[in-house]
Amino acid sequence: MQTSEIDPALPRPRLAVVVSHPIQYYAPYYRAIAAEGSVEIKAFFCSRFGIDNMIDPGMGVEIAWKADLLGGYDHEFLPEAPDIKGFAFREMDNPSITARLSEYNPDVVLIHGYAQGTLARTIRWCRREGVPLLNISDRSFSGLSTPLRRIARRLILPLILKQYAAFLVIGDSIHRFYRSFGAREEQVFRVPIMLDEGFWALRDRKEEARQRIRGELGLSDEFVVLYVGKLIPRKRPQDLLAALELIREPQDSAGHKVRVLLAGNGEMLSSLEERARALDLPVTFLGFVNIDELPKYYCAADALAHPAENESYGIIALEAAAFGLPLILSDKVGAVGPTSIARPDINTLVHRAGDSRGLADVIVRLAEDEELRRQLGEASTALAADHEGPLSVRNTIEAIRYALKSRKGSRTRHKSRNGQPA
Repeated sequence: MQTSEIDPALPRPRLAVVVSHPIQYYAPYYRAIAAEGSVEIKAFFCSRFGIDNMIDPGMGVEIAWKADLLGGYDHEFLPEAPDIKGFAFREMDNPSITARLSEYNPDVVLIHGYAQGTLARTIRWCRREGVPLLNISDRSFSGLSTPLRRIARRLILPLILKQYAAFLVIGDSIHRFYRSFGAREEQVFRVPIMLDEGFWALRDRKEEARQRIRGELGLSDEFVVLYVGKLIPRKRPQDLLAALELIREPQDSAGHKVRVLLAGNGEMLSSLEERARALDLPVTFLGFVNIDELPKYYCAADALAHPAENESYGIIALEAAAFGLPLILSDKVGAVGPTSIARPDINTLVHRAGDSRGLADVIVRLAEDEELRRQLGEASTALAADHEGPLSVRNTIEAIRYALKSRKGSRTRHKSRNGQPA
């Protein structure tokens, strides 16, 4: 990899990442930055969510991610991490962060989001020390669900965003979100989110895995639509069952060919199972599927559907695209956009959220048109290539360079990690 993005005559910029917990979709990103070599990176984790077993409130099951979340980059858990049990502002609060940042002495700090006590402490530390601050988040307009919240954010967010030197965005919706609250275009850098290396490894063996998994599931020539996510109201998995009911009507000739795989758990599971049994719908409930097992179901599917009424981004769209699947998404999924991973009429068919008839029509259209499936699938594969690492690392380095140029005053790194002058 190239390491000329940062002046080699100067010490490598030291990047501190402050984040609530090890997140399965960012560990590959940290590893890629560390491997590139231009920047020294260290992650500070506020809690042990994702490492220790935990009960996911949306899934209703105990989860411990099986992907490698800690390998390949420097990191530490803050002293309070074992005792933190929630993500709310006052729950996610690590007073030790200021001392740990002072000891690490970063040139730039990257934080995920802004609405937690530890992140507020980090923002204050950066302002006091003159250290430029970067932000990365999956926030978008889809999360602004009430007029009161819109008004509050319209008043408060511009003040918060002024604290940042640059913004790393993963899609069009998030880009628009930052710009609408005062971020300048030159401050915004596209950093496509990355997937665990295991996704890419299995993707290369897709056809072999597809035959095996479809055999295990008892699938023959059915057109298989995969849903991945929590079975909760805002994700609207019930719309897929409603669509199946409509598809079975005589005018929809593809009805006998379509099957839905539901990978997930949550409060709606029992009602969905009962409805599927009562109406004899072609639905297979897979239950909670850990991230290391998900790729095989992408191999088995013919398309991914995500009918959510409120989804900030929707990482599953990227995962499915990496396996060359056409995407069927509602217009409330943040991953949809002209330069995002889900591009309308390029690799994605979009329907109005809550419109079961529209969803059914899109499914039938895709099930009956093999050439359309091929075109959308090939486009998904091509678009997913931007998420394999180099572009994300390159644009992160550009954001760091921009932030260092915008730094107010001068700041000297007093010590390197081994205690010697840098």
